[in-house]
Amino acid sequence: MRAEQFLKERRFLQPARDTLERIIVTQREKARQFIFSKIYSQLDEKMIESLDSIISVDEGKTSKLQQLKCPLAKASPKGILALIQKLELIQESKILEIEQSWLNNNYQRSLAKYCSRCSAHRLRQMKPSHRYAILVCFLWQTNRDTIDYIIDMHFKLITKVYSYAQNELFKEMRKKRKKIRRSLSILKVISNLILDDTVSDEELRKKVFQKIPREILIAQIDDAESWLTGKYSHVFNLIIKRFNYLRQFSPALFNHIHFQQEGNISSDLLEAIDILRDLNSNNKRKLPEDTPMGFVPVKLRTLVAPCGNIDKQAWNVHY
Repeated sequence: MRAEQFLKERRFLQPARDTLERIIVTQREKARQFIFSKIYSQLDEKMIESLDSIISVDEGKTSKLQQLKCPLAKASPKGILALIQKLELIQESKILEIEQSWLNNNYQRSLAKYCSRCSAHRLRQMKPSHRYAILVCFLWQTNRDTIDYIIDMHFKLITKVYSYAQNELFKEMRKKRKKIRRSLSILKVISNLILDDTVSDEELRKKVFQKIPREILIAQIDDAESWLTGKYSHVFNLIIKRFNYLRQFSPALFNHIHFQQEGNISSDLLEAIDILRDLNSNNKRKLPEDTPMGFVPVKLRTLVAPCGNIDKQAWNVHY
């Protein structure tokens, strides 16, 4: 027993084991009652009403408690929105405003797990201080877990979008394999002529057209242009095409997930997130003139801001 070891290390006279066990049980119950009473004392009438509404059950419907316990959906826009609804339900209760730093994390999690095993009917039968303390701990833990699930699901969706775009690019490359090989062959022919010291500058143009007819060269230039500047010039262009898919959940996500600067994170990124929230909440169509670009990798800036003009969809998708 840890209590016996504790007393032994400090050279205290040890009571009988049954006495020690009785003391532990008594003190543990006192600690439980203290925790329940302290949490209960921080609740106002509106918070209590919110907690009661969570475990109330209308005829033919499930309780809000059961909705909060619902298992995770697969990674999808609807899945993220369902998780955000959980956050909204918890935030509406105002429970997150209660001071909780004093409570041991392990004990708080144990009460949350206990609540997850209880039905709404079982909770309604408990003493008020016991019932509300358990519900508060459950909501605290569910809020933290839900935020983690949202971040994880968002990462999976972004990875999925990138994979789809990458696969589309690979498929297009396979379709155009012959044209690409032909372009490389033409490049090889022209390069060999340029590097051939026996061919003078005056004869070079003539020699090129002898090897490659003008019509074929023009056609190859047109094909190459589409790969250099067109839709398939970079995988990011294909990701931008998924803008409407990402917009199904991104406004709600940024409205409920808050970020703080840490380490070497660019302050431009946090500023950009604030701008994005403002655009979403006020239905603004144009980006401000001082829109930050510092968080965008250098290699993508020409895609996000072609000719120096920021593309709103590309700027949004970059998140």
